[in-house]
Amino acid sequence: MFIKPKTFSLLLLLSLAACSSSQDLISPFPSTVEGLSIPNSHLLDSTKPSFDQKDKLVIRGMRPRKLEQVKELQSMGVETIINFRAAGSHSEDTEAEKNLLSEAGWDLNGFHHIEFPWRNIKDFTKACEMTVSALKKMRDSEGSVFVHCTVGEDRTGLLSGIYRMVFQGWNSNRAFSQEMCGHGFAESNPQKPAFVSSAVRESLTPLFFAMASEVEKKNLNSRTLDPAICQSSTFQNLSIKAKEGSLVETRTCSALQGSAL
Repeated sequence: MFIKPKTFSLLLLLSLAACSSSQDLISPFPSTVEGLSIPNSHLLDSTKPSFDQKDKLVIRGMRPRKLEQVKELQSMGVETIINFRAAGSHSEDTEAEKNLLSEAGWDLNGFHHIEFPWRNIKDFTKACEMTVSALKKMRDSEGSVFVHCTVGEDRTGLLSGIYRMVFQGWNSNRAFSQEMCGHGFAESNPQKPAFVSSAVRESLTPLFFAMASEVEKKNLNSRTLDPAICQSSTFQNLSIKAKEGSLVETRTCSALQGSAL
C-alpha cells in the first residue's frame, strides 16, 4: 500500500504525540487562582449555596501532577474532580492522579473520569452527552469542583465555554473568544503544534458551536441539562460528515477573538 509523503508525515507526528508522555505537556498559561499553582487554572464560578456554607468554587485547569497541588485543591474546599480526557495511551496518568488523591486522603467517590476525546470525533451525539454529563456533575456537586483534561486548554476549554453559556448567560462568541481562546484553545496557544490545533478545530470547535446553538435556543439549560438534545439532527449530521470526511470547520480563534459582545 502506497502512503503519500504528506499523509505519512502526519501519521508519524500523531504517533509520536501518542507515544510521548503527557508529563511533557505543560500549558504556558499561568494560574490566575490565588493559592493554586496548577498551570492554566482559572476560576469559572463562585456561588454560596446557603448562608452557613462555604462558597462553592468551580475551577478549570491542567491535570494536577504533584501532591502539593492536590493539597492546594483540598485547602480550597474542592471535593469533586472531573477528569475530562480519554484514557488512550496515557491511562497511567489517570492511575497516577488517583494515587496522588489517595495519598492526600481524598475520597475517590469525588473523582469522576469522563473519557472524552480531543480529536477524531465520529459520534457527536455521544460527545454531546458526555459534555452534558460533566455539566451535571459540576452543577450537582455540593462542594467545590476542579475540572481538567491534560493541559486544560482544549477539552477543558470546550466544557468551560458551554458552562459559561448555560450557567452565566454568555453568548457563543464571548464564550469561544474569552473562555476558550483566552486560555489556550486550539491555535491560541502559540506553542501548540499545528497538527494538534487542526485536529482540535475539526472536532471540538463544531461540537462547541452545535451545543452553543442548543443553549441559545434554550433547549439546553441549567435546570434540566437534558441529554436528549444530543439526539437532534444537528449532532447526527455532524457525525455523518465526520465519518464521510467532509466536515470542514473554518471558525478559528484568530478570526473570532475580539468579537465578544
